[in-house]
Amino acid sequence: MATVDLNRLRNGKKIKDGLFDAEFCFDSARGVEVGYMVCTLLNLTNFSVVDVRIYPRNTKKKEIWEEMVIFNLGTESGKIKVVIADASFFAYDNILLPLNYRIIPVIKVKKNVDIEELKRMVERTLPNVRWFDSRYNRILSTLLEDFEYIIKKTVEGIERYEEFAEIRSRIELFFKVAKAMFGLRDLHVYYQEEAFSRTPDKESLTLPD
Repeated sequence: MATVDLNRLRNGKKIKDGLFDAEFCFDSARGVEVGYMVCTLLNLTNFSVVDVRIYPRNTKKKEIWEEMVIFNLGTESGKIKVVIADASFFAYDNILLPLNYRIIPVIKVKKNVDIEELKRMVERTLPNVRWFDSRYNRILSTLLEDFEYIIKKTVEGIERYEEFAEIRSRIELFFKVAKAMFGLRDLHVYYQEEAFSRTPDKESLTLPD
């Protein structure tokens, strides 16, 4: 989460009225600020930054995945890559779309999803139709073998996501250090819709426990 000093904005009313898709944040050192979602794509082999983009908080994760992952890493015949993401990026498209771009997606599956059906969907994915173009005649068999490998590893990732806990902890450590460096260690985010509970017949102003 990146923030900007609320006092420096000339028209805070636009944020309050929801015209800017941001959220109010509170930092114990600096007070109330306005935050936006910052997405970072890291190369875990050397901890280099591949891409950084700023999004409004309501941006669909499928859109972010396509712009950050498919655009940056997708290829028709290049090196196979593995992308690890947290549960917030789970969507069927985010699992299925990368397969034809030589990307193995590792995303935590939501609890209400039928894992066996998801695995069947992955296994039924058809290979990239462009691979059957004459340009790929010499490497078609290799591409199809790689595709089978991508399918296999994607299914394994669905089954064994928790085994990536150590790698995820290294990622979290990286962001904690970065957050502290930018003075955001004590940052707390408040979403308006989560700060108020609602009833079917009326809105309540009761704060959650």
